[in-house]
Amino acid sequence: MDRERDLVYHWIAGTFALLCCVIALGGIVAHARALARPEVQRKILALLWMPPIYALCCWCSLLFPPYAPLLAVGRDAYEAYAIWVFVAFLIAVLGTTSNSDGDTSAATKYAVVVAKLETDDAAGGDAPPRA
Repeated sequence: MDRERDLVYHWIAGTFALLCCVIALGGIVAHARALARPEVQRKILALLWMPPIYALCCWCSLLFPPYAPLLAVGRDAYEAYAIWVFVAFLIAVLGTTSNSDGDTSAATKYAVVVAKLETDDAAGGDAPPRA
């Protein structure tokens, strides 16, 4: 009985993992076809790979429990990369101004993003509190 129940769980998990991959690949293809702002959309493409990677890692962890720790390491590594890409995405979108010297380096863009966030915090607004 437990074997049949586990098989049902594996099929359900596999179905939703496959559905997640199909939906995410649809978004990836749509962005790849219409690269109007490549410097921004490349970062969006990297972020859109996160759901299929998570879905496949979780499903494979369910199917092959001895390899779950190894799959978790790969998933966590991609999560760290996705966080880095998200910060780069914010810099690409919000940090498009240059200083008086015409410097548009990543450090300058980062400083602009931080300054915008600090002024939003100082203004009160609806910004959530920082940890």
